[in-house]
Amino acid sequence: MSVIVITGASAGVGLAVAERFAKAGWQVVAVARQAERLVSAVSLLTRSGGRAIGLAGDVSDPEFVARVGHEVTEAFGGIDVWVNNAMSTVIGRDEDLTDADYRRVTETTYLSQVYGTRAALNAMRPVDRGAIIQISSGLALRPAPLQAAYCGAKAAVDGFTEALRAELIAAA
Repeated sequence: MSVIVITGASAGVGLAVAERFAKAGWQVVAVARQAERLVSAVSLLTRSGGRAIGLAGDVSDPEFVARVGHEVTEAFGGIDVWVNNAMSTVIGRDEDLTDADYRRVTETTYLSQVYGTRAALNAMRPVDRGAIIQISSGLALRPAPLQAAYCGAKAAVDGFTEALRAELIAAA
C-alpha cells in the first residue's frame, strides 16, 4: 500500500489532494493544526472509502514534523509521497503588520516546508525512493500588494526547493 503524508490537509488544496489519493487506495496521513477540523477531514476521507489517519500538531514545530516522519515510517514501513501544503497568511499593509504576523506566516508557510522536506528525506534516503511535493504560489513570482509576508514566504519556498533539488541531483 502506498503512503502519502499531506500537511495542511484539513481544508482547501490539502483536503482535495488527500481525497484524491484516498479514493485511489493510498494510505493517507493527514496533518493539520486544528484537531477538530482534522477529525472532520479524516471522517470525510474514510466515508468515501479511503484509508486515512490524522495527526494533529503545528508544522512550524520541527520536532513535531520530525516525529510525524518517524511515526509514519514506523507504522507503514515508509513514505512514498510527502506533500508540503500548510500555509498561513495575513492581509494588510506592511506598516500595519507586526513582527509576530511575519513570524507566523514565515514559520507556517516556509519553515514548515523545510521541516517537512527534511523529515521526508530522512524516510526516503535509506530506500532511495519517494517524492516530495511543495505547494507554492504564483504570488512567489508575481507578488501582490497587502500580502508581503505570504509572498516572501512562498518565494523562500521556491528558492529552498531549487537549491535542495540541485544538491540532490549533484549527489545522485
